[in-house]
Amino acid sequence: MPQTQSDEKIKHRNALELERQKWDYKKEELQYVEAGQHLRSLNQLMWQVPSLAIALTGGLWYGATLVSDETMRRYLLGFSAGVDLLTIVTLLRLRSVIGVHIDYQKRFAGATSQDKDIFRYTVITCWSIALLAAAVGGIFGVCSPSHFDKKESGNTPMTPLAPIYLQQTLEIPSFCGLTHVAPLHKRKTCAR
Repeated sequence: MPQTQSDEKIKHRNALELERQKWDYKKEELQYVEAGQHLRSLNQLMWQVPSLAIALTGGLWYGATLVSDETMRRYLLGFSAGVDLLTIVTLLRLRSVIGVHIDYQKRFAGATSQDKDIFRYTVITCWSIALLAAAVGGIFGVCSPSHFDKKESGNTPMTPLAPIYLQQTLEIPSFCGLTHVAPLHKRKTCAR
């Protein structure tokens, strides 16, 4: 009898240890999956944030060319330069957070961190160069706002550089409910 009691205790202890190991592994697996989800969402942000900043910069630059007051033009161009510089800082911070998730996934997969990827910061470098060039353009506009005056060049926003000629069209009667519009030069005469 004492032998069966000790066997049952050993079985019970081993079963508890096995369950503890299963839960530890399940916890690590859930952390790995969650880190992957965070990584995907952060990667999506890393591609959207600079695009948004560049679109904002373009809009502000276009607005600055239409404003006749040089002080307002300086404010618009200075604001766009500030947005571009702050976006670079935001991207660097975003990349460092992404790096934490990448390192966690490498540790989970058992990959060594000795393999240094030389292209690890390629995207951040390219975006930063584009945003820095836009910021330099904005700073140049703050220092010399007359270069950003669209009205001095003689072109107004509504004046096209080249004349636009519209082609006349002819509507052919509908066939089975479909209407066809053909250019006038392709009009055919009907001989009856």
